[in-house]
Amino acid sequence: MNLPEIKHFSAKAKIQPNDLFALSKGLNVGKPLEKPCPNCFVIHCKSWRQYEMYKAILYTAWKANAFDAYLFGSVIPYIRISDFKKVVYEKAHKVYCSYRQFENDFQRYLELEKYEESIAKQLQLIRELKQVYIMRHIK
Repeated sequence: MNLPEIKHFSAKAKIQPNDLFALSKGLNVGKPLEKPCPNCFVIHCKSWRQYEMYKAILYTAWKANAFDAYLFGSVIPYIRISDFKKVVYEKAHKVYCSYRQFENDFQRYLELEKYEESIAKQLQLIRELKQVYIMRHIK
């Protein structure tokens, strides 16, 4: 298994095409990002395939709150880079053993998230329609 290099993001550093970013502060620690921000880590992936794999690993770890046990700070929580690396490499090792199955399950997960999002939009429209029916008689 070929592990990527994980560092603190610096605005002075040059961004490579296969670099992946993850939040390092706040309640969304570990959330994968397409573009860097001041409070993030950079994961230097060696290929597009590795980029996609680590993006999926980060996303699932973030959604499963895998980083929450390592948060420090009272006002703005943050994670130490050593703890972040530990979690990412641990999850990558677990995924690497059964990557094909993980890939399939992750795709199903994303499809379910899209479906959940469309249902949420429909529910919002129903709420608005109910409001219109009621407000029409009250105003």
